Amino acid sequence: RRVIAEGEPFLSRLQERSDRTELHYLLGMAYADVVGLADGADEYAEPEKYREEAAAARARSIQHLREALSLDPRAPSARHAWMTAWRLQAGLPPLSVRFFCIYD
Repeated sequence: RRVIAEGEPFLSRLQERSDRTELHYLLGMAYADVVGLADGADEYAEPEKYREEAAAARARSIQHLREALSLDPRAPSARHAWMTAWRLQAGLPPLSVRFFCIYD
């Protein structure tokens, strides 16, 4: 949630294509984490805390990942972005979570 809260407003200030690509990718993965946590992707997470926002997070994740892929389909993050977006569009959770911290 912190990546989303700080990343969304920062996006409008980025001018470099590579920076925008990377931030869209990171935001896409942060939103995908919400979907994964709602699905029980981490044994320390409480899925019920994320379920209410999971549908909207799925849509936002796909949107950001598509934008990252459209900006630079050859970026180092492109393969992972494509696979994650595909899983989310298929109604599946992501394979892992990236930004979840149990001590937060």
